[in-house]
Amino acid sequence: MAYDHKPGERRSPIKQKPLPGAGDSLRREIVDSTDDTMAYLIVAALLVALAVMHWIWILTKSAPSPWLFTLFALVAAVLCAVKIVRFRRRAKRLIQAREGERAVAQHLESELRREGYEVFHDIPGSGFNVDHLVVGPTGVFAIETKTYSKPVGRESRVAWGGGGVLVDGRRPSRCPVRQARATAQWVRGLLAETTGKPIAVQPVVIFPGWFVEPMPRDCDVWVLNEKPAVTFIRNGRGHLDETTRAQVCGQIRQYLSRQS
Repeated sequence: MAYDHKPGERRSPIKQKPLPGAGDSLRREIVDSTDDTMAYLIVAALLVALAVMHWIWILTKSAPSPWLFTLFALVAAVLCAVKIVRFRRRAKRLIQAREGERAVAQHLESELRREGYEVFHDIPGSGFNVDHLVVGPTGVFAIETKTYSKPVGRESRVAWGGGGVLVDGRRPSRCPVRQARATAQWVRGLLAETTGKPIAVQPVVIFPGWFVEPMPRDCDVWVLNEKPAVTFIRNGRGHLDETTRAQVCGQIRQYLSRQS
């Protein structure tokens, strides 16, 4: 089969863009306003710098040196070009990660809320955040979302290897399985501190849009894509009675209100 693509080209794994969330348009306006403000500040800073330099020339009775300004301009241009390239790459990764988290969030909510599950998102910890936390009759689930771009024109998958996952044959720089374990442990500690109960928390890693091979049976972390993740949660072996669920959700809401 022939593919019309560039060698090494990659694409987002999210086929269907997530629906707009509450406040998205206001968030875009805030970003645009910040960009406009920064542009005005940069122009003002340049004018002030030019004025200062002219006063220095007048007070010291020295002539301006075009070679010195040319050197400064070349160095500044190179540094700015490097920064812009890095910023664009990072911005692209962040936008893709945000779309992945929103897609997973909307899928969890549409499938699980009607069955009595509560779904929380973006819970801040100490230097990290819990992407999604699901609380329901079958237990508590701390979910890490990993949105990696996929190669165009060939099959790719997430597989298990050497005690961790391989994404398209490569090991991520940060092990998602280890991250999920640490996140679940932090949630367990938070719930034990706030509810006074030892509540089990199942660590989950979701790779939206990827084909994920079955993990070893002895793996304590579920590694899935977003569709079977819902089935695994529904069939979870844990059990939370209605009173405990209400207590857990109430404590999570209080924690989030304190962080805002």
